[in-house]
Amino acid sequence: MSSFADILELLVQGHASKFDYDFPESLSSLLKTNNLPSQSDTKVLEDLSKRVSGALRLITSDMESLIGVHSQLKKIEDHLLHVDADIKIAMSSIERLPVEILVQVFKAATSEMGDALDMRWEPFVISRVCHKWRFVATEQCPEMWTKFMLEHAVWDDMEDPAALLSLVLSRGAERSLEFSFDARAGKNVTEYESENDSGEYLSDEDNDVIYARRPRKDDIVAEAILQDLVRHCHQWRDVHFSIPARLFSLLSPIRGNLPALIRFCLDGAAEDYGVQSSIPEVFILDGAPLLKTVSLSSSRIKLPVLNPEGVPNLTSYTDDRPLISGDLTLRQHFLNIIRTSPHLKSFSIKHCCSETIVVG
Repeated sequence: MSSFADILELLVQGHASKFDYDFPESLSSLLKTNNLPSQSDTKVLEDLSKRVSGALRLITSDMESLIGVHSQLKKIEDHLLHVDADIKIAMSSIERLPVEILVQVFKAATSEMGDALDMRWEPFVISRVCHKWRFVATEQCPEMWTKFMLEHAVWDDMEDPAALLSLVLSRGAERSLEFSFDARAGKNVTEYESENDSGEYLSDEDNDVIYARRPRKDDIVAEAILQDLVRHCHQWRDVHFSIPARLFSLLSPIRGNLPALIRFCLDGAAEDYGVQSSIPEVFILDGAPLLKTVSLSSSRIKLPVLNPEGVPNLTSYTDDRPLISGDLTLRQHFLNIIRTSPHLKSFSIKHCCSETIVVG
């Protein structure tokens, strides 16, 4: 059985075969002059005119028929497209879900904390499914962009991680943030770190020299990311920082700008072994009205002491660093925390001091 395309091809060939006309030899001269054709030429031209007129009528009729067929086929096509769309919607009922339901589905699907700089993070994946999902994910569901991790191992090979973080924060639409920021270099080893590859024991002083010489090329990216987070400190709710002591000064602007903060944890990055922090801003948590938990930890490095003042709801304070000097000022700081925190339930410090501390 011939296809419609074959039939159309035969139709075209049938009309094209009529192009072969036997014109009289005088036609060229007659077209260039006003001479009248001879009686015999007139007879030939009259016969040709009838043939051409007949061919025109036939091709015009066929074209009109094709136009009519095209119109009918277009109607059938529109109907089939509509049926196809109905079938696909029926097979994917989620397409009919209202935005409010999709928002709840997306929230449930993104309840786990993932890395906000990894394109495999669930909010990114959801926003790439289709136009409708992208609109709901980026415009109607800001909560799914507010709980995340930021790890050096992920952003280390990225071209512009700070720009991607800014996009994530903008999609959060000023909602409260819960995040973990880890700026530790991890597996990266510099030529200076390899100085001790022999396994020879080095004193803390020797380690201090080696780590003080380490290049800080990673700090540029870490600083940009940390500064962007600090600009959104008014949104912080539950935050955990693992950063080198040399970056602590970037946290100073958060003082007095933490209206939503409930939990604050700070770990010293192991890459700063023996590094002393010279940061005077130890009161960065002052005036956080909702703050309940403060935790400071590090196995070796000496970090500044966090001394929250004007924090009426503090219930837990932990400082588990083993190397804290026992000067009187430091003791007074800890005593002030106890005295000014009426709801304090848990207080734990590793405070090295041979003198007796009197709580007045």
